[in-house]
Amino acid sequence: MNKLEMEFFEEYKRLDVLLKDEFGGNAGITNYIEAMERIHNGERYVASWRDDYKRLKHLRWVRNKLAHETNEDVDLTKDDVKWIKQFYANAMKAKDPYALYCKAIKPAFKANKGLRKKQANKQQSRKNNSTGLFKKEFAFLAIVVFIIILMLLIEMLVFAI
Repeated sequence: MNKLEMEFFEEYKRLDVLLKDEFGGNAGITNYIEAMERIHNGERYVASWRDDYKRLKHLRWVRNKLAHETNEDVDLTKDDVKWIKQFYANAMKAKDPYALYCKAIKPAFKANKGLRKKQANKQQSRKNNSTGLFKKEFAFLAIVVFIIILMLLIEMLVFAI
């Protein structure tokens, strides 16, 4: 393994450990990539979303190639090492794509939270009103059925006498 590959491995491991701590899993970079895959509108909020996603996937592939396939040539460059160092620095400052996305949607989430709460209250109010109406309709129906049964019993008694 040459010097560049060793430096890449060290930087990759350092980023992986940081992301393991952040995501609470045992595969930090993989967990990060999977989190990005679950978000379908990341590019809308973070301009570098797609490029960062592709770069992380590529660097994970490079790492796996180096770790598991000896005598295999991979196109690792100094720019890759520089990029992973910068990604680590951004992650430390919560300026990585996932953190930026979470910050971007938080205000929208809060705004929608109030709206969702109002909608939930309206639905509960409708439910309570409809439940009250149902109870009244049921009571009315029970009284009508009771009167009909009472009339039938009285009629049967009249004919029996």
